[in-house]
Amino acid sequence: PLVEGTPLDRGSSATASRGNSELRTSDNGARFSRCAICERIDRGMYDFLCGYQYHVSTRRDAQADLAEHGGLCSFHTWQYEAMASPRGTCVGFAPLLERLAERIRRVAATDQPQSFAAELQKLRPTAETCDLCRTRSTIEQAAIQSMARSLAEPESTAADRLSGLCLDHLRLV
Repeated sequence: PLVEGTPLDRGSSATASRGNSELRTSDNGARFSRCAICERIDRGMYDFLCGYQYHVSTRRDAQADLAEHGGLCSFHTWQYEAMASPRGTCVGFAPLLERLAERIRRVAATDQPQSFAAELQKLRPTAETCDLCRTRSTIEQAAIQSMARSLAEPESTAADRLSGLCLDHLRLV
């Protein structure tokens, strides 16, 4: 039992680790794995973020590029911060914060306080300007194309893996 005396000890499912994937076994013995495309995105993003956070914390050109694009979206800033050291984050994001502070000062100095919120909204990164959003999209598209190509091959067994796709990715394949 996982936790005696609770519903968890009845074992509605068991989980075993298989590489980076989780393999779940239901009560009837059926085995399920994570979406193959989601798994590829997770691995690709982790690999990218490992190098990205190092470059942003050590290279001025990477810091300048981050500042030029307005930083990362909120979600990817959180992911970055979870992986990078506090010192690396402070060093890497300093040029971005200086740039944002200057832009906020310019917006605040205008004689149109009613447009302040709208102007601040323009400073927020978008999926098009966030390096990690663009990288995720590239990885996802490559994984979808790869799955679609493998399904098109004669005598492909890729169709057997379709049960391992989430609904979002099944729809896109």
